[in-house]
Amino acid sequence: MISSREPTQDQEHSALKRLPELDLDDALPVVSATLSYRRTETEVACFRLLFQRYFCLLILCFSGLTIRVEAQTILQRYRWHRTQEIARATFNQRGRRMPVRTVDFFETKMDSIRHWIVSLDESLAETAEREIERFEVESWQKVDAEQEIRFMALFDNTDWAFIGSTTRQRIDTTRTRDLRARMQALFGSPTKTLAELDPVELLTRDHMIEFEYWFVLNDSIPVIVIDTNGPWDRGVVMASAASYRLQLAEIKAAFLGQIIRNDLRSPFSDFYYNPEEEQWYITGFDGASFFDVRIGRPDMKQGRPDFAFRNKIRERSLN
Repeated sequence: MISSREPTQDQEHSALKRLPELDLDDALPVVSATLSYRRTETEVACFRLLFQRYFCLLILCFSGLTIRVEAQTILQRYRWHRTQEIARATFNQRGRRMPVRTVDFFETKMDSIRHWIVSLDESLAETAEREIERFEVESWQKVDAEQEIRFMALFDNTDWAFIGSTTRQRIDTTRTRDLRARMQALFGSPTKTLAELDPVELLTRDHMIEFEYWFVLNDSIPVIVIDTNGPWDRGVVMASAASYRLQLAEIKAAFLGQIIRNDLRSPFSDFYYNPEEEQWYITGFDGASFFDVRIGRPDMKQGRPDFAFRNKIRERSLN
């Protein structure tokens, strides 16, 4: 019976010497065990050799990466310290403030294009400037509410141009309610107010006004002056025929400038509706101060508000 332990080398030699004497059935297990043991030992040796080689390669790779990272870190530190040394030397030599240098302006391509455009349009600009300089308000007539239909018939097919508060002149920076009091003193009551536009809630934001003044200048030029955004804004919007588009700024300064120069104010009261708040107001000037009073929806059939109506509302709010 063959033992389960691996045969030694002496056992192998003795077995080989006795092969002729042994039966074939007894010799085969010994030879098979010997060959199996030799194969196993060879495989282990090969595996050990391969493992050693791969392990060496891994060590080389990781050591190269570590060396590369450390070299990069050292280079960064060197650059930082060099920069600090250069900065320190510069500060010691020139102080910690850099000298102020003058600005050098260079002409760009846009400058040459601008000069070219101006040269092409120079004659037109000179003509328009001469026309603006020649414009004078020789006469003006305010259109009353009763003359609204006639005004619309005369200028029904007119294309309109507008100018808002685009400058820093007093007419564009003064509070709208102050301008309204000044216009009341010089021109009287507006041609149209919010009271004539009922139902107000159906109006768009662009058509929500406090007042409109309609004029005819020099017997032929239609002009409309509108508040910009209620009593709390600044300036007014002026509209006129589109043929006077280039002269709107001059017309506005010449015509409305007189209300700034006169410095007169008269009492007034208007309805105003704030669509964002959905709130009605009576706004105006009582001769001494400006006021804004919140009210419920007024009865537009009674027309524009007067001071008696405003006083009733104020007394009701106090009680």
